[in-house]
Amino acid sequence: MLCVGALCAGPVLLSFGRWMDVSILPTAPTSPLALSVKFLLDQVVGCLFWQMAYITINPAYRRSAVALLESSSVMLETQSQRLGLRHAHHAAAA
Repeated sequence: MLCVGALCAGPVLLSFGRWMDVSILPTAPTSPLALSVKFLLDQVVGCLFWQMAYITINPAYRRSAVALLESSSVMLETQSQRLGLRHAHHAAAA
């Protein structure tokens, strides 16, 4: 993990941080708005980057992520079917 962080994540996230400093409100880089936007972007992009890294290098984490996605898709499918039935009942009642 240390090697992956040092060789992959470090340069990528450091470059991303530099890009944010240059691109997001360069006239007022320490304003509360700029800092808030940078913080939110860092958290979202950092989270996605680390999740991809963990899924790539850790088989157990990958299996857990796949299981979570499968259960979520089944749950969404079930909910959409229930909504379809509700709309059909309302249409039939009208």
